[in-house]
Amino acid sequence: MVPYRRYGSEVIEETVLSVAHLTVGADESTIYRWRSWFFELIDYWLFILQSLLIQLGSDETSAIDLSSRKLPVHERIGQWFGGACGWLAKIVRPVTNHHFWIHTRSAFLSMSD
Repeated sequence: MVPYRRYGSEVIEETVLSVAHLTVGADESTIYRWRSWFFELIDYWLFILQSLLIQLGSDETSAIDLSSRKLPVHERIGQWFGGACGWLAKIVRPVTNHHFWIHTRSAFLSMSD
């Protein structure tokens, strides 16, 4: 699951990096919003993952080069998770569990007289 999303991480994962014909049952505007949301936040998420690895004293940080921001997103994700499916869930879980998830939508109450 992805917090505050109605679709599962597998569906969103297939959509955000795919350039081929999509088999997702979602409106074009929804897919556009998912892609915008994803590309807006991917650098932040990867930075959080890097920070968590350093804080937890992991030796895996030497294999990941965050200075490679010029690489395409799918290659940067591949540095972390390889080419296997399920990479979005692997990003979401630690970011959310360590309270670094950014809320992208706000609900508010309108006060009417």
